[in-house]
Amino acid sequence: MSHWVHFIASFKVTWRMKVAKNVLATILLEMLVDHVGVFFELSLMGFEHWLLLKQLHSLETASKLLYHRVR
Repeated sequence: MSHWVHFIASFKVTWRMKVAKNVLATILLEMLVDHVGVFFELSLMGFEHWLLLKQLHSLETASKLLYHRVR
């Protein structure tokens, strides 16, 4: 009888450890996805900033050309 009690107790401990590992893995995966999401969001913001600077430079160049043409 005690053999079965020991077996069930060890099974419960093993099952709980597996559940804990799965929960920990899920939490770590969610944290990783959040960090990757933030990284991509910052990259996108950096790209948009670069694009705006390029457009501003193009606008500045166009206004200089227009100014010289009008003169």
